[in-house]
Amino acid sequence: MKTQNIRLIFIGLFLLLVFTAVSAKAELGEVAGQPNFNVSLGQSETLNVTLLNSGDEPIGFSVVMPVLSTVPDATTPTVTAYPMNGIIQPRSPYRVAITVHMPTAKNKPGLSWTGVMQFLQVSNVSNPGGAVLQVGVAKIVTITAMAAAKPEPSEMYLLFAALAVVCAGAVAYYVVKLRAKKHRAKW
Repeated sequence: MKTQNIRLIFIGLFLLLVFTAVSAKAELGEVAGQPNFNVSLGQSETLNVTLLNSGDEPIGFSVVMPVLSTVPDATTPTVTAYPMNGIIQPRSPYRVAITVHMPTAKNKPGLSWTGVMQFLQVSNVSNPGGAVLQVGVAKIVTITAMAAAKPEPSEMYLLFAALAVVCAGAVAYYVVKLRAKKHRAKW
């Protein structure tokens, strides 16, 4: 029941943003598709979203973080965005970095979360209401937990080779030292 309510809220917000974008002369646009994160347990991943100002005036934007779907008996990933707000110059792109950290506690490979991240165009006006929403861009963020990365076999071979060289060097040092000691004892 809770999951259905959350999905309905996401769909409602998405439709509101689509309606706003269609009914207004939007200057805020975006490049690329939906951010899909495949994050190894205990690791982080960062993707960039590029916002565009196709108008002739600078525009302000603000990021609304996603409320991720609930996965029973799991720990929800942490999502951050940098910067959270800013000014996009006319006819210019602006990158926002989205980072997801996947906790290891209670999580296993294959678990998946979704949520709607919003990039809102805002303008400050001198009225009691403060900032006014003009238009927005919504991104459906999908996060999938992956198994922790294992070292490549070639990395393992290099590690073993380095250990073998160190051990051989140590053995050679002690053999030379022992022979020198025996040689001095004969004289």
